[in-house]
Amino acid sequence: MAQRRLARGLALDLSKHAMRRAARVGQGWYGFDRTPDEVPEALARLDPILAEAGRARGDDFTVTVCPYGKPIDRSDVERYAELGVDRLIVMVFAFGPDDLVPTLDALAADIVEPATAL
Repeated sequence: MAQRRLARGLALDLSKHAMRRAARVGQGWYGFDRTPDEVPEALARLDPILAEAGRARGDDFTVTVCPYGKPIDRSDVERYAELGVDRLIVMVFAFGPDDLVPTLDALAADIVEPATAL
């Protein structure tokens, strides 16, 4: 019988079991489809579980958040950083080839460049 192996990576789930597994053997937590208002509750659940495992955010454990299709602006980027989010993944939607470059230029000006100053 083959033994089940867990990948060492990020926990995507908010269940206590998934967070415990991430705290024990993972490299981070990935908050998907979360606004800055939704991140604190998840981190408040995660931090004590990390502490039980003798770990803390920022050691070798990162917090990544993707707001997915939710709008994001410069103030949101600052709020994610203040909350301790290590990596922010922003979706880019371009609905045609002519939209791609202006969309990426706007993303760079409005999100990426301000984020580099944080």
